[in-house]
Formats: sequence, structure tokens, C-alpha cells
Amino acid sequence: MTTIDELQDAMTAAIATGKIGTPVALRVHAIVTSDSFNPAATLDAVIGLAGTAFPTKPQRLTARSAGAGQQWNVLLNYAGGQTLSFSIASNPDRSAGNCLHLLLIGNHGIVRLEGAELLDDCSGESPENVVYWKQHMTDSHAKQTVVHLS
Repeated sequence: MTTIDELQDAMTAAIATGKIGTPVALRVHAIVTSDSFNPAATLDAVIGLAGTAFPTKPQRLTARSAGAGQQWNVLLNYAGGQTLSFSIASNPDRSAGNCLHLLLIGNHGIVRLEGAELLDDCSGESPENVVYWKQHMTDSHAKQTVVHLS
């Protein structure tokens, strides 16, 4: 099993080699079982993970949902120009487990990481953060517009 901490260590090590250059984008795709499906908590954990690569905080969020909320796509733009593209989908097949695909894009190369059963312990950084991200995701989706973050 791969944990968020192990992925963070792997990203830190990959960045430290200098082979990818400066990180400019992070793409994360999560597929989780229905009983583990919590898009805002997972986004919060992924934003924490992105902090390994991006020195600034997100400034803008755009979110869209489909399938009665069973799939979310979120785009975050950071103050330093970096982007985080996050998608999460619910899979009703519990035997499939959870998986996460991560692609860190630098100005000289890429790093691809995957984690099986990764999101079992993914409850977000804090309950307040989860509420914050859920509200902004919902607002962006409902208004079909960008939400500027403070």
C-alpha cells in the first residue's frame, strides 16, 4: 500500500534530482469506492501533496461535477503560475479498491506515480479545510464560474 506520505516523499525525491526542472503542473486522477468517496477531503489531501511541488498557495478554483456528483473535476491555479488538475470518480465496485494516478510535470520532464489503496486514509488535512474546499467546489459548480480564493 502506498500512503500520501510515501507519495510526498517520492515527489520530494524526484524534484530533488533536478531531472524534471521546475514543477509547473500536477495532474491527479482518483478512482475510489463509493464508501470512500469524499471529493473535498481528497482534494484537501492532494493540495497538501501539491505543496511539495508548488511554493505558493492556490488563488483560483474552477470545479465541475457530473453523474449526480459522483465525479468531480477541479482546476486550481496557483499564485506562482502552476496548475493542479484534480479529478475524482466514484466506483460502486468495492472489490476494485481505490487508486490514484499522479503526473508531476516540470519544465524539463515528468514524474508519474501511482498508488493502490492510497485513499483509504485520506481524510484531508483538517475538518475546517474540507468544509472550505467543499464550499468552493460547490459554489464554482453551481455558478459555472471561477472562484477566487483568499
